[in-house]
Amino acid sequence: MTFPDGKVENGESIFESTIREVKEETGLDVKDLRFSGLIDWYNDITHERWLIFLFKTDTFSGEMIDETHEGKVF
Repeated sequence: MTFPDGKVENGESIFESTIREVKEETGLDVKDLRFSGLIDWYNDITHERWLIFLFKTDTFSGEMIDETHEGKVF
């Protein structure tokens, strides 16, 4: 199991990116996002740094899709 994830597109805010990625990967439309955490991860081998923003919401609509190229959605 994984959470919806992705990259922020050029000209897109972190909130806009989150809403778009959730829609693409679950089929759900979300709003009223609340920030719930940040993961700062550094890979010593590749020297890549990742900032992972975590959000939560109780406000959503739409039909959840069954599966994406990344696996089953539940």
